Parts: sequence; structure tokens; C-alpha cells
Amino acid sequence: MVEDNPVDARVLESALKTQTDTDRAFEITRAGDLASGLERVAGEKKFDIALLDLALPDAYGLEVVERIQEDAPELPLIVLTGRNDDILATIAVATGAQDYLVKGSFDRSELVRTIAYAIERKGLQLQRLASKDRFVSLVSHELRNPLTVIFATLEMLAQRVELDPTSDKLLQLARKNTKQPSAARSSCRESSRSLSPTYTWMPTGCVRFSSTSRPTPSNTPKSTAL
Repeated sequence: MVEDNPVDARVLESALKTQTDTDRAFEITRAGDLASGLERVAGEKKFDIALLDLALPDAYGLEVVERIQEDAPELPLIVLTGRNDDILATIAVATGAQDYLVKGSFDRSELVRTIAYAIERKGLQLQRLASKDRFVSLVSHELRNPLTVIFATLEMLAQRVELDPTSDKLLQLARKNTKQPSAARSSCRESSRSLSPTYTWMPTGCVRFSSTSRPTPSNTPKSTAL
């Protein structure tokens, strides 16, 4: 939890530490500013999620989300906002946070549910990115060998066959394109983006999935929250 207001921090800590028979337990680490939060993220302890206030002594607004993401891109984020900051919180979610909560307007069950959904949502995003990487790697491998053969053949033609100006221009263009397989790999990456499933984000911990049913929190023994 990155929260500089001690009253807000105590409310969150009290809610998360109050465990019921059906709820999960939380181990909480608090930081009072962004610099301290970044130090804890960079430490040996691994966190399941981070709760972020957007108005900190050393950072404000989207900078909080962006800097945490730079240091911990796989960490799920929930933004904590005041009643008059809904627009900023919505932009923060569009920037990369998984959800937001308005301070003083949620109870323990909503907080726990929002945390569970945020962790699940981030996991699905990471799986999607991993699938993209595997797709690009596979296609790049399949393209590399044929392109090498084609380039060698074009080189031989350029050295041994005399062509008219128009044919020679086409040959040089083909040699240039086959000599840059990285361009083909970049094209594959762009194409793979269209294969990703789409998700509709909804505030206050609710998410609608386009092809799967809504997840439910699991009864895991303990989660760690920053």
C-alpha cells in the first residue's frame, strides 16, 4: 500500500486484516511516498498487488502509476482516489492500472473482491502477452530460413545475370527487402495484436470478459499487498 494519509492507511489495513472464514488473509506492507514504495517493490519481497494513492508527497496523478509500472510491469495495481477524482482514476486505469476505488465508499467485501478481480485480470493480460511472444517467435523462425535461401538466390542472380534496367531495379528491391527479416518480424508483431481478445473494463472491481465467465475469488491462504 502506497498511502501517505495515516487515517486512510489505517482504514485499509483494518479492513484487510479482518479475516473471515470465507475470505483470504492479507499481509500488508505500507509506504508513505512513491520513493519508499519503489524501494519495497525492488526488494526481495514479492507482492501480489499494489494499492496506490494518486496524491503523494513526491508524486501526483498518472506519474504514480507509470513509475510503478516501469519498475514492476507484472504487478497488478489498484488506484485509491478521492470522491472528486473519478476522471483521473479512470485515466489511470486506461494507462495500466487494473481498477480504482473511491476512498470511504467501499466495505471489506468490495475491497477483497476488487483485489481478487484485479489479480485475475492482470494474470490474463500477462498470458495474452506471452501468447503474442510465442506467436511472433514461431513465425520469425519459420520465415528466417526461407528468406535466407531467397536472399542467396537473388545475390547469385545479381552477380551472374545481366538484366535490363527495369528488371535490375526490381531485383535490387527484392534483395533489400529479404535482407531485412526484422521488418517481417515487426509486421508479425503488429498482426498478432489483432489476435488478442478484448476486455470491457468496468469500475469498482467488476469486469466483463468477452469469452469467459466472470472469475470468483479463490480461498488462498494469504496474499501480499503493497
